[in-house]
Amino acid sequence: MIKKLLITACILLWGVYHVVGQVERMPFGEQISYRLSNSFKSPSGEIAASKGLIFYDDFEDYDTALDPENWDIKRSTDTTAFDLGSAPAPTWFHCKPSNFSGNGGTYIKSGERSAAISFQAKDATWLITKKPISIEEDDLKLKFWLYYLNNPAQAINTNFYVMLSEAGVDNWESIGKWEEDSPSNQFSEIVSLPIPNKFTGKEIQIAFIYVNNDDSGFQLAIDDIIIGNLTEPDIRIKPYNYTYSTVSISLANTIDYTLNAFISNAGADYTGEGAVANVKIENLSSFSSTYNIANNITNGESKFITFPAKPTFSEIGTYDIEYSVEQSYGDDGSDDGGDGGDGGDDDGKGKLSESNLFSFTISANTLATDYCSTVGVAGGFSAGQSVPFGNKYTINGDIVISGIEILWPEIASSAGFIAQIYEINPKDNSLSLLLEKEYFVDIENLEEPAIYTFDPMYLSAGVEIFVAVKQVGNTPLLVGFDRESNGQFWRLRNGSLELISSPTFGNIAVRLKLEEPTDSPTLSFEVSDGVSALEGVSIEIGENELTTNAEGFASIELENGWYTYTLTKQGLASQSEELLINHANIHRIIVLLPEYKLTINVEDEDEEPIENAEVFITNQSGVTAADGKIEFYLAQGDQSISILADGYNPFAETIELISDSTITIILAQTQTYDVSFAISARHLDKALDNVLVYLTGYGTKYTNADGEVKFSGVLPATNGIVYTISKNGYDQVTRVTEPILNQSILVEDTLDIKTYYVKVEILSGGAAIKDAKVKLGSKELNTDNYGTVLFEDIIPGENISVAISKTGFLPIDTTVSVFNSNLRVTYVLEIEPSSVTNSISKNFSIYPNPSSGEFSIRAQGVFSYEIVDVTGRIINSKSYIQDLTTVNISKYSSGVYFVRLKQNGQTTVSRIVKQ
Repeated sequence: MIKKLLITACILLWGVYHVVGQVERMPFGEQISYRLSNSFKSPSGEIAASKGLIFYDDFEDYDTALDPENWDIKRSTDTTAFDLGSAPAPTWFHCKPSNFSGNGGTYIKSGERSAAISFQAKDATWLITKKPISIEEDDLKLKFWLYYLNNPAQAINTNFYVMLSEAGVDNWESIGKWEEDSPSNQFSEIVSLPIPNKFTGKEIQIAFIYVNNDDSGFQLAIDDIIIGNLTEPDIRIKPYNYTYSTVSISLANTIDYTLNAFISNAGADYTGEGAVANVKIENLSSFSSTYNIANNITNGESKFITFPAKPTFSEIGTYDIEYSVEQSYGDDGSDDGGDGGDGGDDDGKGKLSESNLFSFTISANTLATDYCSTVGVAGGFSAGQSVPFGNKYTINGDIVISGIEILWPEIASSAGFIAQIYEINPKDNSLSLLLEKEYFVDIENLEEPAIYTFDPMYLSAGVEIFVAVKQVGNTPLLVGFDRESNGQFWRLRNGSLELISSPTFGNIAVRLKLEEPTDSPTLSFEVSDGVSALEGVSIEIGENELTTNAEGFASIELENGWYTYTLTKQGLASQSEELLINHANIHRIIVLLPEYKLTINVEDEDEEPIENAEVFITNQSGVTAADGKIEFYLAQGDQSISILADGYNPFAETIELISDSTITIILAQTQTYDVSFAISARHLDKALDNVLVYLTGYGTKYTNADGEVKFSGVLPATNGIVYTISKNGYDQVTRVTEPILNQSILVEDTLDIKTYYVKVEILSGGAAIKDAKVKLGSKELNTDNYGTVLFEDIIPGENISVAISKTGFLPIDTTVSVFNSNLRVTYVLEIEPSSVTNSISKNFSIYPNPSSGEFSIRAQGVFSYEIVDVTGRIINSKSYIQDLTTVNISKYSSGVYFVRLKQNGQTTVSRIVKQ
């Protein structure tokens, strides 16, 4: 009874959450890019206003709802406001990335918050500034970013208005309207509306109004609202926080700790001088990193930046990450910059600063991801039969996954479930199933996570995966959750991931089991007869042969690739398997069973032997001799037998083998035909050998060196026969043959080699580089605003050439290898040395160069340095050095590295070769 009550409570609370959720309308025939983010922004302090900034709201300072001290939400029949009153939901709300089933990031211009409204909001719904805004001069403008979609051809008719009124006077005047013929503006350009000069010297209120037109409108949003004379730039910083606020110590080395932020300008146009973004972590060895804001930023514009240094978290604890920006303004040294001014400085300019704080925790708790708390399991959640649910991971470093960890609640029941791992394509968020395996719930020790293992799987850096479980029977699959108010997880329905974010459940206790990859993978065996270890077992792996020792153990170090091994020992049945070795050790525990001889006699109805009948049993096959006989040596147990013979009915049956045995099988004569296959590779334009061909009802065969295989003894089939062809490294195909009526047929088919994508990111000085030319093999693309390109349909291969170029930067020529997995790589472009030698380069020297890994850096005065590898990873750094220092990178591989020296606001780069 207690179990039933708990399950019912979960279902009821889940229903309530979805009733109050915002509904998102989806367009058709039109591309909309969704930005998914799980970030959480801690409340910031008061934001200082720049000179002349009369009103500013970026909606970032509110945590759970629009601030009632700043905004009124009202509803009326129309825009005349004659019956303005309360506005029941759906209405204007505080939009976060988790809204709209996880698509909320689409309706946020910058940072992590905006104000949005559902297309189903009734009548005219008003968002009104609550505090009067003083207009003290002419020619002021109201500026804001707008997400507005209008497409009458698709019956999307969105009506939106901006109105203002003198404060305390109920007389609203329109200053901007978007109606039937208005073009869409999906944050593509800032809206700028003049405030009529007749309001100069008065206090006003502003209203943003969505008007429902028979539910034909589209949800819209506003962000970064500005009013002011904008005499000076006003640079703001908004952290783009980590996907997780809490991470288990076991995952600490796999998460990407790149520090990113949005910088936006709420003031006059910024021309690229005087503003510096900073980030520091006081309780992490006083970590800090600086980004000089050198790009022009127009009023209302926002840019995405990446700080050059990355922190390394290796100890359990909570870390406060503080982001700030400082800028100089003014020309008289007076403190006229609003609340943020700190008076004049030596150069006659004031300073304006802003900071935001984000808390990040490394926890000992295995459940510590997705904001997971340390309180443990609070209940059990089930998404229903056949609905996968779990967690998403973005992995920074190359890793090996070898299992999943699940913490079951006390109310869990022993039942079967399926574990799944999907990879998420970064281009379209489509899912590729990497693994699916069935297990049983382990309820023997509910205080510790149950670990369910599978063959290790290598994943390259940057991969995003979805780790899920699903119920397969009628018994609810109750997985632990922690009821953390900011928790979230995902479920898969109709081919798409849906974000579940609710304090009712919090986080689901489904996690990855991780291992470090190895460049020297080992395949090992532990062989027994079920009771004792077996010595002297022969193991063939390609051209290699091993023999087990007295403990039944044998091992071999192998290069990455596909291998087939076979175990044999006199008197015992052999075992074979094909497997993939890929940056991970694999251990096999094998039991060899006694071997028995099975003799099969194949005869016709007149008891005459049938020669050349094809016999398939377990993983073995052969043809009968002239006397109709064939022998197999097999392990004890059930054995499936299939027999095909030209001109005879096919035979299929299962027998139990418990000793040496002889059986006779009678085949009846009938009209049969041949079904032949010719299989080739589409990409490589060649015949494919060793392709598994399964013809329904007739067993499995493999193609020869010419890609051919033939099934004899096939009965007529009016509708054809279903067949499946597959080969490791290729996409499996299932089709139907043409009808088989009065003649044999030839099936010509192709397999597509499994291709992969390579995502390349280009940075310089921590900033994304747009329009860099990246050539991968024969394909060439230019980077986007985030400095990335995505190459698709890449055929696996070793040492694929990579060439990167951009005017003003040193080119990069390198190679990558694509092997059985998608790939993400990052490269850092170094600024091309100026033809004018500056003071820093004159005083800068590295010696010896080349070196064995230990070298010295000399520069006159105080300087800082960073050692960067060809992928852009900072492997060594040090700040505030006087004149001379020694660097040791001997533990890293041989090759070219970059030394980035910083001194007196200047940066220079040189190469160091490690031999």
